[in-house]
Amino acid sequence: MDVPVAENILGTLGAVCWSIQLLPQIIINYRRHNTEGLQGSMMLLWAAAGVPLGVYNIVEEFNVALRIQPQILTALILVTWSQCLYYGKNYSVTKCIATVAPLLLIFGGIETGLIFAVKEAKSHNLR
Repeated sequence: MDVPVAENILGTLGAVCWSIQLLPQIIINYRRHNTEGLQGSMMLLWAAAGVPLGVYNIVEEFNVALRIQPQILTALILVTWSQCLYYGKNYSVTKCIATVAPLLLIFGGIETGLIFAVKEAKSHNLR
């Protein structure tokens, strides 16, 4: 059963909830000034997982909320990871930004390239 209105409403609600799930963790880290118990490597792996999810959501032409959700979540994950670097490894703010900014660009570049590649493959019926 295809109900576009329900799809858009529920898709948007789910995307908003999933996107903001890290905000409480970011706030707790900031208030405590530490990231004890938070695994930085897990944050980095989770951020990398946003790339194929973003490609899939865009190529399959889901609603706009689901298309941008992986990018929002990946950005918040990288903020959390930068907190792990700042509080856990005593990186300076400048060093955190210098570490995270290239990752954002790399992830964005890979995702963009994969979107074009997968769309081209789909146009030639390659699956």
